[in-house]
This record gives sequence, structure tokens and C-alpha cells, in this order.
Amino acid sequence: MSGPLQFRIAGVGLAFHGLPAADEATLARDWAPFAGHAAESDVELWCAPGPKPAHGAARTLPQLSQGRLRGEDYQALVDGRRAELSAALVREGAELTARVLLARALLARGGVVLHGVAVAGAEAALAASGPSGAGKSTLGKNARLAGLTVLADELLALVPGGAGFEVHGTPWNVGQPGAAAFRAAAVIAWGPPRVERASLEEVAAVWLKNAVVPEDSAACRQAVTRALLGVLGAGATVRLQVPDDRAAGELLAGYLG
Repeated sequence: MSGPLQFRIAGVGLAFHGLPAADEATLARDWAPFAGHAAESDVELWCAPGPKPAHGAARTLPQLSQGRLRGEDYQALVDGRRAELSAALVREGAELTARVLLARALLARGGVVLHGVAVAGAEAALAASGPSGAGKSTLGKNARLAGLTVLADELLALVPGGAGFEVHGTPWNVGQPGAAAFRAAAVIAWGPPRVERASLEEVAAVWLKNAVVPEDSAACRQAVTRALLGVLGAGATVRLQVPDDRAAGELLAGYLG
């Protein structure tokens, strides 16, 4: 494949250069719905193999500090819209770095990237987050069974648009391109199917723990907090209790209309 591998996610163009042939082929296949064009690239990521990690090193999501991203087996130098990555496992390092670069680009536009699930009905979407094991992926599975659109079930993007915010899908895990008007922000937990009002403070406390903070600085953390509070103020805040069955998807279908 000649030229960079290009994608467009939540309005941000990402171009990957120098991926090993096998990684390029699998990434092109897995992210095919998000394929972009050369003129659309906002971030350029140049990739190269790096040293193997120490035995037993844990995988972590890096934060940008003084122009450098560091993980246990990868590092990237970031200069404006260009980043140079060195990684033992190039595709994994590239995907982790791309998350941070996407979050950085969207934050500059007043948006934010969140670990969670985004489910859309005919006219609007709900974005939900919670701790690991709270049922985000299970909710996505049951929402699909109920005929809803699952934009994302690992990372979702919230971007200013229209009269408020839009929820965008991303390619990580199960996701698809497209966007829907943001209607509600949820915290998710197991239990009999129920949607009930929650305070903004309750939802904010959970969402702040699950937002991607791209830079290790007080200014960046404050910017992410402002962006999240802007999102939460633009829609309903709810507590979403779901079982592991189709009733969870039917509950959302009824809520989203």
C-alpha cells in the first residue's frame, strides 16, 4: 500500500506512516469504515520498531509530557501535528498513541474522548460510562439486539455541534463512523432495567475518572474538566441500571424514542 494509512475519526484526520506491512494490513482491515483521505489529515504519526519491553511490563495509556509520550515499550515525540513513534509492538503502540493524539486534537475544539459506550436511536444518543466491569460492552451488545446503533463500546468522542454536542463513534473495539445529537449522559451499573435521574455531580465524578486526559499538566486536566462539564450541561444526567439480557437494549430503545 503506497502512501500513509489514513482515517477520519470524529472529524479528525489521522495518518499513519511506516507501519510494518502486517500491521498496516490488519489496521486497514479493522478500521476500514473510518478510512480517510490525504487532504483530511490533522495528525501525522510516523512509526518505527523499537526495543522489546522488560519482562512483565504492564500496558498503560501514556500522557503527553513536555512533548513526549512514554509507555513501557514505546515512546513518541510530539511536535505540533506530527508525532514520531518507536514501539516494540508497533500497531499497539500506534493505537495507544493515536488515542492520546485524538483526545488532544478534540480538546482543542472543545471536545473530549471518554471510555464508555455510545448508543444512538433515530434522532439522539446516550453516552454511558462506569468502572471496569460495570457492563458497558454488555450494554452495547444488547442495544444492538434491540435495533439501536452502537457508535462505540470502548472509546467515544463528544464534540461541539449544532445547538449542543454530538456523540461520535470511534474504531476501537466495536465502533462505527457516524454521529448523533447528544441527549443524555449516564453512569452505568448492573441491576433490573431502570433509568432514573442522577445529579450532574454524580455523573461528573464517574466521567472525569474515565476521560482521556492527553497531557500530564494541570492546565490540561482543567480543560478536560471544563469540556466534560459543558457536555453534561447540554443534556440529561441519568443513572442507568441494566441486566445482561435484551431488556437492557429495550430500555434504551424506549428512552431514546
